[in-house]
Amino acid sequence: MLGRYLAGCGSAQAARDLFVEALAISNSTGSLRGQAISHTSLGLVAFELKKYDRAIAEYESALDASYRSTNTFNQTFVLNNLGTFPYLDEITDAPSIITG
Repeated sequence: MLGRYLAGCGSAQAARDLFVEALAISNSTGSLRGQAISHTSLGLVAFELKKYDRAIAEYESALDASYRSTNTFNQTFVLNNLGTFPYLDEITDAPSIITG
């Protein structure tokens, strides 16, 4: 919650640090659900920072973890986030994977 609050307030780096810490905890405990949520959150921060390649990589990691955990809610959330990328073609600094 704090990480998402910080991201919303423009403190993307502070939010990212918290999400990285959450991911490390999820990795150490083997929580696939936690890994999926952490990767999703890191993807949201990367997207906000216009680091689109990083956002896609985080979303793909989130999707992988959510498939392995059968967390259908997170699967849907991540697929919706990935679905936004085709609409970024008007952004000039978007990577070629997005703009074709």
